[in-house]
Formats: sequence, C-alpha cells, structure tokens
Amino acid sequence: MLPTRMRRIGWIAFRLLWIPFILIFVGMFSMPSGSYDWVDLPSITRIGIIGTAVLGALAMILLAGSVILSSLNNLDLQTDGMKAQATVLEVRDTGTTINQNPLVHLKLKVEPGNQPSFEAETEQVIGRLQVPQVQPGAKVAVRYNPYSHAVALDTT
Repeated sequence: MLPTRMRRIGWIAFRLLWIPFILIFVGMFSMPSGSYDWVDLPSITRIGIIGTAVLGALAMILLAGSVILSSLNNLDLQTDGMKAQATVLEVRDTGTTINQNPLVHLKLKVEPGNQPSFEAETEQVIGRLQVPQVQPGAKVAVRYNPYSHAVALDTT
C-alpha cells in the first residue's frame, strides 16, 4: 500500500534529521567569530545545512503526500467502488490527525454478496464520534474495487 510506505519512509527521514543537524553544530564550533557567508562556513556545516534541508523537505513531502494519496484513493472508491459489508479485524492508529480526527489503519474482511470474501487494508480519517463504531468485530459498509481489492469505508 503506497500511502503506508510513503508515511514510513517519511518518518525515517524525519528521524534521521538529527544527523545533519548535529553536523551543523559540530562545524560551527570550529568556526571563528565573524563572517557567516556560505563560502566561509566549514564544509561539514555546509553538508549539514544541505542534508537538513533535503531530509526535512523529503519528510514533509512524503508525510503530507501519503495523507493526500490515501484521501484521493478513498474518494475514487466512493465514486466508482462496489458496495459490500465488511468485518473490522484490526484498527491501528497511524499517529496522524486531520482536523482533530484520527487517520486509522484498518484491516477488514470484505464480504461481497456475489464473490468470495477477502481481506483488505485501508487508511481512512475517522470522525472522533465514529471511533467506537469502528472496532474489531464491528460490521461496516464499504466500497471496494473488485479487481484490485482496494477498499474504503462507505460514507454515503
């Protein structure tokens, strides 16, 4: 699932930010007082600044992109997906909130009426008041793609 991979890589990049950030300060300790022009900075400081900028941008793009991509996939399923019932097998918090509503990772057993059941995973923003209704064992309405088995909670 691409949004999940993007989020994982984004968090890894975010956690690695401390390395170039420390390089900036290590280089600054050897710097004499005075000019802070780019050419006067020690090379280790310049590497740290560039690394911080690159990893920071990568982390933010991946973290924001994963939420946007997940939302676009869910919107596509809302318009073109087939209706079915599903049983919630697992709910995990992703640590992301949007407008104070949690983005959760759901593992579902989808039971289409005319096809064999299958397990699917999705990430979706759940309203704070809906959280008790989306617990393991609960039955929920979903929309799914019969070819890729992508699934989203039915919001209609």
